[in-house]
Amino acid sequence: MNGFTIGYTQLYPSRERFILHSHNNYEILCFLGGDSDYIVEGAVYPLHPYDMILIRPQEMHRIYHKSDALYSRIVINIEKSFFEQEECTEYRRVFLDRESGTHNHISAGTVSESGISELFERMKKYTGGYASFTSPVIRGEIIELLHLLNSVDISDSPRGNRVQEVIAYINNNYRNPVSLSSIAESFYVSKAHLSRIFKKSTGYTVSGYINHKRIAAVGESFRRGMTLGDACMRAGFNDYTSFYRAFRREHGTNPREWLSDNG
Repeated sequence: MNGFTIGYTQLYPSRERFILHSHNNYEILCFLGGDSDYIVEGAVYPLHPYDMILIRPQEMHRIYHKSDALYSRIVINIEKSFFEQEECTEYRRVFLDRESGTHNHISAGTVSESGISELFERMKKYTGGYASFTSPVIRGEIIELLHLLNSVDISDSPRGNRVQEVIAYINNNYRNPVSLSSIAESFYVSKAHLSRIFKKSTGYTVSGYINHKRIAAVGESFRRGMTLGDACMRAGFNDYTSFYRAFRREHGTNPREWLSDNG
Protein backbone atom coordinates (compact mmCIF):
# COMPACT_ATOMS: atom_id res chain seq x y z
CA MET A 1 0.00 0.00 0.00
CA ASN A 2 1.44 3.36 -1.06
CA GLY A 3 0.15 5.23 1.97
CA PHE A 4 -3.54 4.53 1.37
CA THR A 5 -6.12 2.48 -0.54
CA ILE A 6 -9.54 3.41 -1.87
CA GLY A 7 -12.12 0.65 -2.29
CA TYR A 8 -15.72 0.46 -3.49
CA THR A 9 -17.93 -2.43 -2.36
CA GLN A 10 -21.44 -3.41 -3.42
CA LEU A 11 -22.86 -6.71 -2.17
CA TYR A 12 -25.76 -8.56 -0.61
CA PRO A 13 -25.04 -9.08 3.13
CA SER A 14 -26.34 -12.66 3.28
CA ARG A 15 -23.40 -13.74 1.11
CA GLU A 16 -20.73 -12.30 3.39
CA ARG A 17 -19.68 -12.63 7.05
CA PHE A 18 -18.95 -9.46 8.97
CA ILE A 19 -17.23 -9.75 12.34
CA LEU A 20 -15.83 -7.28 14.82
CA HIS A 21 -12.21 -6.51 13.92
CA SER A 22 -9.47 -3.90 14.14
CA HIS A 23 -6.37 -2.95 12.17
CA ASN A 24 -3.31 -0.71 12.30
CA ASN A 25 -4.54 1.86 9.77
CA TYR A 26 -6.91 4.81 9.88
CA GLU A 27 -10.20 4.14 8.09
CA ILE A 28 -12.77 6.46 6.52
CA LEU A 29 -16.03 4.87 5.38
CA CYS A 30 -18.72 6.56 3.33
CA PHE A 31 -21.99 4.61 3.46
CA LEU A 32 -23.85 4.75 0.13
CA GLY A 33 -26.78 2.39 0.59
CA GLY A 34 -28.25 -0.51 2.52
CA ASP A 35 -30.08 -1.22 5.77
CA SER A 36 -27.27 -1.14 8.30
CA ASP A 37 -25.86 0.04 11.61
CA TYR A 38 -22.17 0.55 12.31
CA ILE A 39 -20.71 -0.66 15.60
CA VAL A 40 -17.51 0.86 17.01
CA GLU A 41 -16.28 -0.36 20.41
CA GLY A 42 -19.88 -1.33 21.20
CA ALA A 43 -21.34 2.06 20.20
CA VAL A 44 -24.12 1.65 17.62
CA TYR A 45 -24.52 4.24 14.84
CA PRO A 46 -27.59 3.92 12.54
CA LEU A 47 -26.51 4.64 8.95
CA HIS A 48 -28.12 6.69 6.19
CA PRO A 49 -26.79 7.28 2.65
CA TYR A 50 -23.68 9.48 2.69
CA ASP A 51 -23.17 9.14 6.43
CA MET A 52 -19.49 8.67 7.28
CA ILE A 53 -17.66 6.60 9.88
CA LEU A 54 -14.11 7.36 11.11
CA ILE A 55 -12.00 4.58 12.64
CA ARG A 56 -8.60 4.98 14.26
CA PRO A 57 -5.99 2.20 14.65
CA GLN A 58 -7.00 -0.65 16.98
CA GLU A 59 -10.59 0.60 17.33
CA MET A 60 -12.86 -2.48 17.20
CA HIS A 61 -15.61 -2.13 14.60
CA ARG A 62 -18.03 -3.93 12.30
CA ILE A 63 -20.99 -3.33 10.01
CA TYR A 64 -24.28 -4.81 11.20
CA HIS A 65 -26.85 -5.49 8.48
CA LYS A 66 -30.49 -5.42 9.58
CA SER A 67 -31.74 -6.96 6.32
CA ASP A 68 -30.45 -8.38 3.03
CA ALA A 69 -30.80 -5.03 1.24
CA LEU A 70 -27.96 -4.29 -1.18
CA TYR A 71 -25.04 -2.75 0.73
CA SER A 72 -22.64 -0.30 -0.88
CA ARG A 73 -19.88 1.91 0.44
CA ILE A 74 -16.55 3.57 -0.30
CA VAL A 75 -13.75 2.95 2.18
CA ILE A 76 -10.35 4.62 2.44
CA ASN A 77 -7.60 3.04 4.52
CA ILE A 78 -4.70 5.34 5.39
CA GLU A 79 -1.39 4.11 6.75
CA LYS A 80 0.11 5.86 9.77
CA SER A 81 3.15 6.79 7.66
CA PHE A 82 0.99 8.77 5.17
CA PHE A 83 0.63 11.68 7.59
CA GLU A 84 4.40 11.98 8.00
CA GLN A 85 5.09 11.55 4.28
CA GLU A 86 2.63 14.29 3.36
CA GLU A 87 3.60 16.53 6.32
CA CYS A 88 0.03 16.70 7.58
CA THR A 89 0.30 15.05 11.01
CA GLU A 90 -2.10 17.63 12.45
CA TYR A 91 -4.89 16.01 10.41
CA ARG A 92 -4.78 12.93 12.66
CA ARG A 93 -6.60 15.08 15.22
CA VAL A 94 -10.05 14.13 13.90
CA PHE A 95 -9.28 10.49 14.70
CA LEU A 96 -7.39 10.90 17.96
CA ASP A 97 -8.95 13.81 19.87
CA ARG A 98 -11.79 11.76 21.33
CA GLU A 99 -12.51 8.76 23.52
CA SER A 100 -12.51 5.38 21.78
CA GLY A 101 -15.98 4.49 20.49
CA THR A 102 -17.24 8.10 20.56
CA HIS A 103 -17.77 10.68 17.80
CA ASN A 104 -17.07 8.17 15.02
CA HIS A 105 -20.10 9.25 12.97
CA ILE A 106 -20.62 12.22 10.62
CA SER A 107 -24.17 12.75 9.37
CA ALA A 108 -25.06 12.98 5.69
CA GLY A 109 -26.20 16.56 6.22
CA THR A 110 -22.79 17.60 7.53
CA VAL A 111 -21.08 15.66 4.73
CA SER A 112 -23.14 17.56 2.14
CA GLU A 113 -22.78 21.02 3.71
CA SER A 114 -19.00 20.69 4.09
CA GLY A 115 -18.40 19.70 0.46
CA ILE A 116 -17.17 16.23 1.41
CA SER A 117 -19.94 14.56 -0.63
CA GLU A 118 -18.70 16.30 -3.80
CA LEU A 119 -15.20 15.07 -3.06
CA PHE A 120 -16.45 11.49 -2.72
CA GLU A 121 -18.28 11.80 -6.03
CA ARG A 122 -14.95 12.66 -7.67
CA MET A 123 -13.27 9.76 -5.89
CA LYS A 124 -15.76 7.22 -7.21
CA LYS A 125 -13.90 7.00 -10.51
CA TYR A 126 -10.84 5.69 -8.66
CA THR A 127 -12.71 2.86 -6.94
CA GLY A 128 -12.97 -0.03 -9.38
CA GLY A 129 -12.06 -2.43 -6.57
CA TYR A 130 -9.24 -2.05 -4.07
CA ALA A 131 -6.13 -0.32 -5.37
CA SER A 132 -3.33 1.86 -4.10
CA PHE A 133 -2.28 4.98 -5.92
CA THR A 134 0.77 7.18 -6.32
CA SER A 135 -0.87 9.92 -8.44
CA PRO A 136 -0.32 13.38 -6.89
CA VAL A 137 -3.93 14.26 -7.83
CA ILE A 138 -5.39 11.40 -5.81
CA ARG A 139 -3.05 11.97 -2.89
CA GLY A 140 -4.04 15.63 -2.99
CA GLU A 141 -7.72 14.73 -2.76
CA ILE A 142 -7.04 12.51 0.26
CA ILE A 143 -5.31 15.46 1.95
CA GLU A 144 -8.25 17.73 1.01
CA LEU A 145 -10.64 15.19 2.55
CA LEU A 146 -8.62 15.10 5.77
CA HIS A 147 -8.62 18.90 5.87
CA LEU A 148 -12.40 19.04 5.48
CA LEU A 149 -12.93 16.35 8.14
CA ASN A 150 -10.91 18.41 10.60
CA SER A 151 -13.13 21.42 9.86
CA VAL A 152 -16.54 19.85 10.59
CA ASP A 153 -18.34 19.37 13.89
CA ILE A 154 -18.53 15.68 14.83
CA SER A 155 -21.10 15.65 17.59
CA ASP A 156 -23.39 12.74 16.69
CA SER A 157 -23.89 10.37 19.60
CA PRO A 158 -24.19 6.60 19.24
CA ARG A 159 -27.20 4.60 20.35
CA GLY A 160 -26.14 2.95 23.61
CA ASN A 161 -26.97 -0.60 24.69
CA ARG A 162 -25.92 -3.31 27.10
CA VAL A 163 -23.35 -4.78 24.70
CA GLN A 164 -21.66 -1.37 24.49
CA GLU A 165 -21.39 -1.34 28.28
CA VAL A 166 -19.91 -4.85 28.32
CA ILE A 167 -17.36 -3.98 25.62
CA ALA A 168 -16.31 -0.88 27.57
CA TYR A 169 -15.96 -3.04 30.70
CA ILE A 170 -13.77 -5.57 28.85
CA ASN A 171 -11.68 -2.81 27.26
CA ASN A 172 -10.91 -1.47 30.74
CA ASN A 173 -10.35 -4.84 32.41
CA TYR A 174 -9.04 -7.39 29.89
CA ARG A 175 -5.59 -7.40 31.54
CA ASN A 176 -7.27 -8.73 34.69
CA PRO A 177 -8.82 -12.21 35.23
CA VAL A 178 -12.17 -11.52 33.51
CA SER A 179 -14.44 -14.20 32.05
CA LEU A 180 -17.98 -14.72 30.77
CA SER A 181 -19.06 -15.77 34.28
CA SER A 182 -17.54 -12.78 36.07
CA ILE A 183 -18.89 -10.30 33.51
CA ALA A 184 -22.41 -11.79 33.60
CA GLU A 185 -22.32 -11.54 37.39
CA SER A 186 -21.15 -7.92 37.26
CA PHE A 187 -24.01 -6.97 34.90
CA TYR A 188 -26.67 -9.08 36.65
CA VAL A 189 -27.54 -11.11 33.54
CA SER A 190 -27.37 -14.80 32.77
CA LYS A 191 -24.37 -16.20 30.92
CA ALA A 192 -26.67 -17.55 28.21
CA HIS A 193 -28.32 -14.17 27.61
CA LEU A 194 -25.01 -12.30 27.61
CA SER A 195 -23.47 -14.83 25.22
CA ARG A 196 -26.41 -14.55 22.82
CA ILE A 197 -26.62 -10.73 22.62
CA PHE A 198 -22.84 -10.29 22.52
CA LYS A 199 -22.40 -12.77 19.67
CA LYS A 200 -25.27 -11.23 17.70
CA SER A 201 -23.87 -7.71 18.03
CA THR A 202 -20.13 -8.35 17.60
CA GLY A 203 -19.70 -11.70 15.87
CA TYR A 204 -17.42 -12.75 18.75
CA THR A 205 -17.99 -14.88 21.82
CA VAL A 206 -17.23 -13.02 25.05
CA SER A 207 -14.07 -15.06 25.64
CA GLY A 208 -13.07 -14.62 21.98
CA TYR A 209 -13.34 -10.85 22.29
CA ILE A 210 -11.32 -10.83 25.54
CA ASN A 211 -8.58 -12.83 23.81
CA HIS A 212 -8.71 -10.56 20.76
CA LYS A 213 -8.03 -7.52 22.95
CA ARG A 214 -5.24 -9.35 24.76
CA ILE A 215 -3.64 -10.49 21.49
CA ALA A 216 -3.72 -6.91 20.15
CA ALA A 217 -2.08 -5.70 23.40
CA VAL A 218 0.65 -8.35 23.06
CA GLY A 219 1.37 -7.13 19.53
CA GLU A 220 1.62 -3.50 20.66
CA SER A 221 3.99 -4.34 23.53
CA PHE A 222 6.10 -6.65 21.35
CA ARG A 223 6.51 -3.95 18.68
CA ARG A 224 7.71 -1.58 21.41
CA GLY A 225 10.53 -3.95 22.35
CA MET A 226 9.04 -6.07 25.15
CA THR A 227 9.79 -9.79 25.10
CA LEU A 228 6.91 -11.95 23.91
CA GLY A 229 6.69 -13.75 27.26
CA ASP A 230 6.48 -10.50 29.24
CA ALA A 231 4.01 -9.03 26.74
CA CYS A 232 1.72 -12.06 27.20
CA MET A 233 1.70 -11.70 30.98
CA ARG A 234 1.15 -7.93 30.79
CA ALA A 235 -1.82 -8.41 28.44
CA GLY A 236 -3.61 -10.77 30.82
CA PHE A 237 -2.65 -14.24 29.58
CA ASN A 238 -1.67 -16.74 32.28
CA ASP A 239 1.36 -17.88 30.29
CA TYR A 240 2.79 -18.10 26.77
CA THR A 241 0.96 -21.38 26.09
CA SER A 242 -2.48 -19.84 26.65
CA PHE A 243 -1.50 -16.92 24.39
CA TYR A 244 -0.22 -19.32 21.71
CA ARG A 245 -3.48 -21.30 21.69
CA ALA A 246 -5.63 -18.17 21.52
CA PHE A 247 -3.46 -16.73 18.77
CA ARG A 248 -3.64 -19.92 16.67
CA ARG A 249 -7.43 -19.94 17.00
CA GLU A 250 -7.71 -16.34 15.80
CA HIS A 251 -4.97 -16.14 13.15
CA GLY A 252 -4.26 -19.76 12.24
CA THR A 253 -0.51 -19.24 12.19
CA ASN A 254 2.59 -19.07 14.39
CA PRO A 255 2.53 -15.88 16.52
CA ARG A 256 6.24 -15.12 16.18
CA GLU A 257 6.06 -15.31 12.38
CA TRP A 258 2.89 -13.20 12.24
CA LEU A 259 4.19 -10.55 14.62
CA SER A 260 7.45 -10.31 12.67
CA ASP A 261 5.60 -9.94 9.37
CA ASN A 262 3.20 -7.32 10.80
CA GLY A 263 5.65 -5.36 12.93
